[in-house]
Amino acid sequence: MEREVRVCKKGAKLKSGAIPPEWILRGNPVAHSTLLSRSTDLTAATVLWDCTAGTFRWYYDVDETIFILEGQVTIFVSEVGQVSLDAGDSIHFPSGTEAIWTVPNYVRKVAFFRYPVPLLVGLPLIALTKLKKTFKSLRRRRVAVQHSLIFVAYSLSSFA
Repeated sequence: MEREVRVCKKGAKLKSGAIPPEWILRGNPVAHSTLLSRSTDLTAATVLWDCTAGTFRWYYDVDETIFILEGQVTIFVSEVGQVSLDAGDSIHFPSGTEAIWTVPNYVRKVAFFRYPVPLLVGLPLIALTKLKKTFKSLRRRRVAVQHSLIFVAYSLSSFA
């Protein structure tokens, strides 16, 4: 997967993202979403999501952290009970969590997904990432020093 800078403007059109009918407990909630970003290693993604009024179950098969942008939702999770969230609030659901969402009118959120990686795979990835950052940092410093030397040489030639 190639690196890509993505822009999502405020009025971007979201795609219909149906809630499975068997998950709906009350009302007729309609959900929409759009992918904002995905990591190059495919272990993380960010999604903009909204939903109209209704009550439904949700099953988390990946780690998900959400940040409420607009509206309100009440979420029941057996581990913590009932939690009401408004704009500016956030919550984290580890993979395997089951929740019941009640949206009184409308809710809009940013969801950050992380696909859990087994520790035996994750540790070498972390080490590789740190090495890569170290080498990039050293390369940037070398380039910065080269640019500084060129600037100094240019400045000195101006006085000659």
